[in-house]
Amino acid sequence: MQILTIADVLANRGGLELLQFELCSQLADRGHTLRVLHRAGGDLEPAWRRFATEVRRVPAVALDKKGRRPPVGFVAALPRTVTMQADVVYAHYYEHLELAWLAGRAGRRPVVAHLHLRGPASLGRFGRRLVRAADHYVAISAAVADGWAAAGVPRSRITVVHNGVDTDRFRPVSVERRLDLRARRGLPPDAFVVVYAGRLIAHKGAQVLLSAFEQVWSRFPAAVLLLAGSGPTPDALPCGARHVGLLTRDETALLVQLADVVAVPTTEFDGFPLIVAEALACGVPVVASSVGGIPEQLTGWLAEWLVPPSRPELLAERIGSLADWRSREPELADRCRAHAVVAFSRTRMVDAVEGVLRRAVAAQR
Repeated sequence: MQILTIADVLANRGGLELLQFELCSQLADRGHTLRVLHRAGGDLEPAWRRFATEVRRVPAVALDKKGRRPPVGFVAALPRTVTMQADVVYAHYYEHLELAWLAGRAGRRPVVAHLHLRGPASLGRFGRRLVRAADHYVAISAAVADGWAAAGVPRSRITVVHNGVDTDRFRPVSVERRLDLRARRGLPPDAFVVVYAGRLIAHKGAQVLLSAFEQVWSRFPAAVLLLAGSGPTPDALPCGARHVGLLTRDETALLVQLADVVAVPTTEFDGFPLIVAEALACGVPVVASSVGGIPEQLTGWLAEWLVPPSRPELLAERIGSLADWRSREPELADRCRAHAVVAFSRTRMVDAVEGVLRRAVAAQR
């Protein structure tokens, strides 16, 4: 297939951008031709150019937030978009669906939209127009699919495909390797290490975690909290907490591999945070908020580590309950890993998305 994907920025800005990049690179590895239309470059642009046949930058890829008064850049992008060869147009932002629809209809090509965010309470006139823009939708979780269905997207046109992770990059390491990774960061070998990897913004819950960690540290003075991600660093970090900055994917894997627990304290809806599956693939337990698609990741016996959002005392209790798991229940690492490999492999995800794209193309012919 020839696939035209529309991106906002070619940068490691968050889980959405990384997922689009990894999916498209895997589709290219399977022999498909990828072309990308984007608004701005970034640190991932060289990697995009290594596998994409064409990378074309345009002034704008979306209308304004209300779908009115197309900006000059959007109008300028139209002729460049409709002339790009493709069998299917593949969008990852619903704001890009207007451009995707125009590109699809101009070349009689189907449009597939990958939904990452919760659907709006009401689509409105602009939103209803966007519903008609895609021939089929892929949702990263049933929670996301249900949100869009409630807003008016026919559920029959939505396929749920859970995000997959690279289980070769995110994998358990030996005790010796873990201690070496800790030593490189100046951590004592017997530290109880809690890791947070995500943007340092309000709804990701970093402040809730800091409040919880104060309670954890009061019970376990050997506890260390490592915060990785972009955004404003809190003015005052509690004892034992450090901000390690924004990390690459490989650096994130190394950070998770040295951890004892990964915390995902999201306070609002989160469709399917990659870090949950990545941590489990590394054999590291996850304590996370029971919001959005996270309960679809922590299922069965893993559900005991779900906590209500914005409850630092409960978050602290769950984190503290795992302080000695490596000596008390060492087989937990293998159980976490097995769950991730079965449920969240990247191969499974790419198989499913590839199938949706192929069916969309076949239905158009």
